[in-house]
Amino acid sequence: MSSTSKSILEDQLKEVHLDIDMLINRKHELETFVEEKVQEADTLTSQIEELASQLEKQKEECKRSQAQLQKSGEQLGLNISRTRGDEENSIINIVKDIRQKSGLVGVNTLLGQI
Repeated sequence: MSSTSKSILEDQLKEVHLDIDMLINRKHELETFVEEKVQEADTLTSQIEELASQLEKQKEECKRSQAQLQKSGEQLGLNISRTRGDEENSIINIVKDIRQKSGLVGVNTLLGQI
């Protein structure tokens, strides 16, 4: 082999070694990048899990509040019905008392229309 061809091959070998070193460095950069992305993904996964847990707690609290609100509304409706019923009964009792105490026909007729 001539010295020129040997020199060319040595130069090519140096270039290949430089390329290998460059590729090794790039590989390390990419590995670091991937590790960072994995850590970011783990962090995001943890945040998603925490938010999902908070969402479930909020849903349960909302259901409890809705049930309490519905129960309160039903109780309010019952109280209003009882109050109306009591008022109607009181008016009926007043009318009966007036009829019993009064012998006036006009009053009885008038009160009978109520």
